[in-house]
Amino acid sequence: MNFNTLKTRILILLVLIITSCQEKFNGKSEKDFKISKEKIEKNLTADEKIKLEKAVSVIALKAMILKWDESNKYKGKSFNDIALELVDGLSYSSVTDLAEDFLQERNKKRSGEIINRNKQIRKKENGNIKQSETT
Repeated sequence: MNFNTLKTRILILLVLIITSCQEKFNGKSEKDFKISKEKIEKNLTADEKIKLEKAVSVIALKAMILKWDESNKYKGKSFNDIALELVDGLSYSSVTDLAEDFLQERNKKRSGEIINRNKQIRKKENGNIKQSETT
């Protein structure tokens, strides 16, 4: 085993140890979530607390979209229930990563929709220009 492989394995092991020691959110109930959130916030800076609040808001939005898009899967569940499921067992960093990933995915999807709409408009405009040239 070469030195770089050994360093990589040690680094991965350290990351796993550090992340497994982080406090996790309990999404079994709103009360449990609130208690776990308070414990996690005790170790966060003011900026990290703000980032967490934003992430929780984004996850609430994700829960609403999931309820809308996958209504059969989430039948009988509230937005809160879905959001609690999404964060259950996750650490602070995992929750913020989940929110960031969701926003990036959503922005990418929206960008694609806008590009397609613009292409359709240009195509329609080009068709109208060609029609007016022939008349």
